[in-house]
Amino acid sequence: WEPLHYMLFASTGMQTWEYTPEFAIRTYSFIVPVLSILSGVIKSMGIPKKIFLFFLVRLVLSIFSAVAEARFVKSICNIFGEEIGF
Repeated sequence: WEPLHYMLFASTGMQTWEYTPEFAIRTYSFIVPVLSILSGVIKSMGIPKKIFLFFLVRLVLSIFSAVAEARFVKSICNIFGEEIGF
């Protein structure tokens, strides 16, 4: 949440040390798709409250994670059989 908050609200957001150019141990690549969705929401609805954006980010990431895990389990079942996948 902190890097996305920093990208959306640069004046009030805080950048964590993992993303600073000095250390750069994490990448912004996973944040860019979420940022594009949120910027569309912000433009269409005006700037909503930050708590709304926080839960929207959590919702988008949880849906993405659930779909990715379901596809992973399905591929494991296809390759190794259902007794291994479940």
